[in-house]
Amino acid sequence: YYQVGGSAQYTNDIKSFGIDQMIASVDAKQLSASNFANQYDSPGAANYQTSKLGALNSQLVSQGTQNFLGILGQVKSSSTPLEATLAARVDRWTSQIPTMYSQQFVGGVGQAILSQNIPNQSKTKFSPNLGLLYQATKELDFRSSAYQAFHAPGMNNQLRSYGNSSSGFYFGNPNLTPETMTGYEIGSDYRWKSGFVQVTGFNNFIRNAVATYKLSGASNADIDLAKQLCGTTGNPLAAVQAGSPCTSTTLNYYTNAQNIQSQGLEFQYHHDLNSSWGLDAGYARTRTFNTWTTTSDAAYGRNQLGGVPQNIASAGVTYYPATKASITTTLRYVGNSWMNTDHVNPVPAYAIVGLRANYELTQNATIYASVVNLLNRNYITFNSATSSSNYQAGMPQSFTVGARLNF
Repeated sequence: YYQVGGSAQYTNDIKSFGIDQMIASVDAKQLSASNFANQYDSPGAANYQTSKLGALNSQLVSQGTQNFLGILGQVKSSSTPLEATLAARVDRWTSQIPTMYSQQFVGGVGQAILSQNIPNQSKTKFSPNLGLLYQATKELDFRSSAYQAFHAPGMNNQLRSYGNSSSGFYFGNPNLTPETMTGYEIGSDYRWKSGFVQVTGFNNFIRNAVATYKLSGASNADIDLAKQLCGTTGNPLAAVQAGSPCTSTTLNYYTNAQNIQSQGLEFQYHHDLNSSWGLDAGYARTRTFNTWTTTSDAAYGRNQLGGVPQNIASAGVTYYPATKASITTTLRYVGNSWMNTDHVNPVPAYAIVGLRANYELTQNATIYASVVNLLNRNYITFNSATSSSNYQAGMPQSFTVGARLNF
């Protein structure tokens, strides 16, 4: 994986024509990646003892490049009591994947290569953003924004294919296109001398969302796609094909065949009780679901998406034993969720405790120590998958000691 890019920005506090600030910027980036995956047969008892691999049965090879070019313009007006920010961005994206093939091996001999002809892609997107901030009083303000955003598919989703016979096989999709998001949010902030409270509500619509789904075998389209991906004959969803990269009857594929809506409420609180103690709290409730899809998740259109908890909360207490030292204890809670959208594999709620200490040696040097999962709790972390074999254990108790230098 390689990345190269650069950006330039011009800012002018013009203070005229009702405009306080103008920003113009341009950025460019190129991403290049390749993926080479070998699939081996079971090693067998003798090979297990000698740590030798089983016979090579297939290879999956891919490489590609993405290019990005963006231009941004923004103007800001802060006439009391209303502040307005208007921004507009134009993105140009291209994708080239010249290599994407699979090859089977029988008795160590390579068979015919199944190569996919991937056409070059390009997309240009205009994304505006308007933000308003109304200062009702010295302590209270109200804010709102409406926006549109552009997000290209990751090369990991386009190029990488992987898997095994127990958890299933995941195929990249070189034909993925960018997803776009439109949305709006509204919120309020209340500040006082020793703290603040923030509340924000949001509603976002994601079109052509990139997501993975399980090939069901119920449709001829799924069966034909599986044959193309695996280089097999017959129905690879009904029977394992010898010498095929599909060493499992569970096949998963990335698509743009879904639109998603995400809406929710966020809350944040901070209060310095005195010079020695501070409190923090946060909460987010998110409702995320498919509004349209042609995949096997079509029957579960109103279900909370797999890998997205509805409730996440945190709380923290900070003690300042000295002016330049602090000790913080945090509690993080993640509510019940599901690994998959059909709600077959549940992920139980969990809460973990953390601890962090900081000491400022100088204005530019700080030492710190932290503990993640202080009580060493065993828990399952939330993620998106299609099989119970993909459950993942959360991070165990972990200690970190370090220093931070600013220069």
